[in-house]
Amino acid sequence: MKREINDRYSKDIINYTRLLILNYRRYFGRRGVLNSDGLRLLNELVRIVIIHKPELSKIIKEVRKNPTVENFMKFAERVLGNEAYELLYSTINNYYS
Repeated sequence: MKREINDRYSKDIINYTRLLILNYRRYFGRRGVLNSDGLRLLNELVRIVIIHKPELSKIIKEVRKNPTVENFMKFAERVLGNEAYELLYSTINNYYS
């Protein structure tokens, strides 16, 4: 039963991470820093990570301190692997197309 709980929270972490990347233009400002809506989602993500995935706590706290796209992508890479950059590039390219 405990494994199911961990899997659920893992999915939540993945989904929040994807949501922030796929909606880059909505949640990140011009200078690549999370705006207030993005920070709300990040705070929820931080809460889940600290409680349920403490091995990711250090990196997510760094993102919270300095919420730039570069720092967030370091976290996203740990969660999603190469998919994180693929999502970001496709999101940016679709915006400019």
